[in-house]
Amino acid sequence: MLSIVFILALVLWHIRTAVAQNPSVIDSLEIDSPTTGFSIVPDSSRIFLLYNRFDGSTGPLLVERYENNSFVPYPSNAWNSFESTRDAANTFVNVAAQRIGPDGQLWVLDNGLASNGTLHPAGAKLVTIDISTNKVTRIYPFADLIAPSSLLDDFRFNRRIAYLTDAGAASIIVIDLVTGTGRRLLENQLALKQYMPTSGEGSLMRNSTGGFNFIYVDQLEVSPDGQYLYFQPTAGGMSRIPTKYLNQALRNTSFPDIELEKWIQPFSHTPSTGSTAIDARGNIYLSDTDRQNILRISPDGKSEIFVHDSRLLWVDGMWLDGRNRLWLPAAQFNRAMQWHNGTSQIEKPIRIFTVEVDVGPSPLDHA
Repeated sequence: MLSIVFILALVLWHIRTAVAQNPSVIDSLEIDSPTTGFSIVPDSSRIFLLYNRFDGSTGPLLVERYENNSFVPYPSNAWNSFESTRDAANTFVNVAAQRIGPDGQLWVLDNGLASNGTLHPAGAKLVTIDISTNKVTRIYPFADLIAPSSLLDDFRFNRRIAYLTDAGAASIIVIDLVTGTGRRLLENQLALKQYMPTSGEGSLMRNSTGGFNFIYVDQLEVSPDGQYLYFQPTAGGMSRIPTKYLNQALRNTSFPDIELEKWIQPFSHTPSTGSTAIDARGNIYLSDTDRQNILRISPDGKSEIFVHDSRLLWVDGMWLDGRNRLWLPAAQFNRAMQWHNGTSQIEKPIRIFTVEVDVGPSPLDHA
């Protein structure tokens, strides 16, 4: 009798596992440390990853993956060897985001926040790297554009303009990539701040002192026609604003920041989120960190479940490539050591999945 019960239990376990794992979600790559930034060149010949190191590991922050599955510091060891006594302006202090731009260069956002919690203003920067020569071609310094509580988090392109999110001191930073000038906008607007803590796998996230985790404006996307900027805090609630007003405020410094508030529009009632991506039709893909879903939000704001898989644990750094594959790094951020009394709950190896879509990336975003 016990053997029959055991066999039935085993069968039911296999059925539940099969249901939870979607066959359209392909296990495509494994790595040894969580990544929150993944990008791949159009012909898929080169892959770049950001290692966040919230699992307690040490090593380079930005790497290139080679064919033998080795990972090499990029663009050099020197750029990945920050020490408090070194020049923060010319090394990576804390890489927050990286992506291949529409110009084919690798763009890297450094928020300047060292692992000990010290903010190095000179380290806050956007770095461009020519991947044909593996040389840094330009550095955009942000020391004058950050606040003491700043946490630069992510960025997107709109031709000669870049938009950055400040998840620590809620703001959108707008940069002219030609002149290098920039301005903080929408500071502390309600749409940029979350009223609920961030959550993962159904639980609110608390730090070592029991406090809740609040991450202000984090995810952002630009519509393929460049007309709208979509943005949200990590806990969700996506808004949008016409980019022409942000761009006008950048060009005209006398344009009152407070005037921008009236142009903010609620767009989609989104959940706690790890990452977003946008396709050439303007559909936004968004990772639901509580339910292991990838949602697809149409340009009219309608949301649907695009794919579900129990393995999609806090997908972060999504990337839509030129072969119409959506890359889904399962970063497990909610299992990081800072939410579990200094002990990482992350299961390794880290998996990066892919799922097919029927359209490529927005040309404004990347090739």
